[in-house]
Amino acid sequence: MRAAAVRTAHRVTVQAGGVRRRRVRNGSRRKAETERLDGAGPGLCRDHGKLRQQIEEREKREVRILEIANREKTRVGKELHDGLGQQLVLLKFLAAALRDGGTGERKAIEDAAGEMCRSLDQALDTVREITRSLHPAPCGENDLGKALEQLVGRASGGGCFHCLLECPQPMPVRSPLVFHMFYQIAREGLHLVVRHSQGRHVRMTLQNVCNGIRLTIQDDGSGLSRFLETDSSPELEIMRSRAAVLKAVLEIGSTQDGGARIHCLWEPPAVEPPDCR
Repeated sequence: MRAAAVRTAHRVTVQAGGVRRRRVRNGSRRKAETERLDGAGPGLCRDHGKLRQQIEEREKREVRILEIANREKTRVGKELHDGLGQQLVLLKFLAAALRDGGTGERKAIEDAAGEMCRSLDQALDTVREITRSLHPAPCGENDLGKALEQLVGRASGGGCFHCLLECPQPMPVRSPLVFHMFYQIAREGLHLVVRHSQGRHVRMTLQNVCNGIRLTIQDDGSGLSRFLETDSSPELEIMRSRAAVLKAVLEIGSTQDGGARIHCLWEPPAVEPPDCR
C-alpha cells in the first residue's frame, strides 16, 4: 500500500515536474517571440499604415463608382424623359389626329403620316444613342479604336464641326471596366469641347503607350480656360471620377494656340482593376 502510494506520488511529481518544465519552455518561447515582435515593431507599423491607406483608397474608389452609377442612371432617365418621352407624346397626338380626321382631306392625312414616320425615326435614333452610351461595344468586341470611330462619325453627322480620329493601330482592351471608362471619358470630353470651346475642327488621338492608353482631344476653338474658372459642372466631376477609378492622369485645359485640350493617360498596374460595372 505504501509502495503504491510512493509510486503514485512519484508519478505525480514527475508529471508535475514535466508540467513545470513545459511551462518554462513555453515561457522562454513566449519571451523570444515578444522580443522578435518588438524588434519588428517599426516595420509592422509601416506595413499596417500602407494596408490602411490601400483600404481607404479602395473605399474611395467604390464610392466614386457608386456616384458614377447614380449619375449615369440620372442621365439615362433624363434622356428617356426629355427625348424619347416627348417624341412618343407627339406620336400619340398624331395618331389621334389621324383617327379623328380619317375622313378628311387626303393631303392632311399624308402629312400627319409623314410626320409620324419622322418622329418614329427620331425615337429610334434616341434609343440607339442611349443603348450605345450604356454598352458602346457590340457583343464580343473589345477594340476601343472602332468604338471611338463610330462615336466620332455620329458626332460629325450634324455638320456644325468636323471631327477626326487618329488611331494608328488596333486598340483591343481586355478589361471591360477600362474600355467603358475610356469610352465615356472620350464621349464626355468630346461633348465638353464642342459645347464650350466651339471649334470648327476637333481631333481625337488614341495611342498605345507601353500597353497603356493615351487619349487626347483638341480643337481650334476658344479653349476651356474660362469654362474651368467659372464652372464646376457635373461633367467635369464625372470625368475626374472615372479617371480616378482607373488611377489615370486626366488633364483638362487649353493649348498654347488657344484651343481646348483634354488628355488622359492610363498605365496598366500589376493587376488590372476589377470589372465593377
